[in-house]
Amino acid sequence: MLCTDRTPELDPCGHCQSCRLLGEARSAHFGLFSRLTETEYGFHPINCAKVTAQELDELEVEGELYSEKTIVYLDEIAILRKRRLEERLLKLIDESEATWIASAISVQRKKGKRKGEWTERLSTEMRGRFPIKAGTSLPHPDDLCQWIEARCSEWNIRIHDPSETLPLMAKRTDQRVGYVIHMLAYAATKSTRDLSPSEVKGFNLDTTD
Repeated sequence: MLCTDRTPELDPCGHCQSCRLLGEARSAHFGLFSRLTETEYGFHPINCAKVTAQELDELEVEGELYSEKTIVYLDEIAILRKRRLEERLLKLIDESEATWIASAISVQRKKGKRKGEWTERLSTEMRGRFPIKAGTSLPHPDDLCQWIEARCSEWNIRIHDPSETLPLMAKRTDQRVGYVIHMLAYAATKSTRDLSPSEVKGFNLDTTD
């Protein structure tokens, strides 16, 4: 986003100052935020599904974690336990002066499932490191349908057979707003800016586009 010389396709150029700083920070978590924003604050976003043990060691050595002006964000923190990397962070979180923010998904076991069939969850030890917790829940299908109608009106998207299409969108997406947005984005790319029940039924929810 900070690239000053984007291509016509809006890709980063790879050679301006912002791109060079980003490239340097990928191999060491140190300094990207403060250098690009010219502030005293450091920000380290970490993808726990991909971070390596070496990168966590670099974070400890170079991340200025003993400063109150450092913020560390751990995305999908629960997976660290499965990857046997959680122990590397417990003591570091305890001893550092940085502000640690983490996100995780915990889905309740459905009826009929055997005991232990859960998604990734935070360990008791890791949960204890985060005294302030905030959670969200999925919207009710009826509320989601009203929200979709409002967005379609705002974004000039026409829904064919709303009584069928809207509940189908809620069902196909498991009431996940992000997936609904993907469907609406698809509709917005069409010259007709519309969405039909058949398109919702055949929509590829796994697309990365």
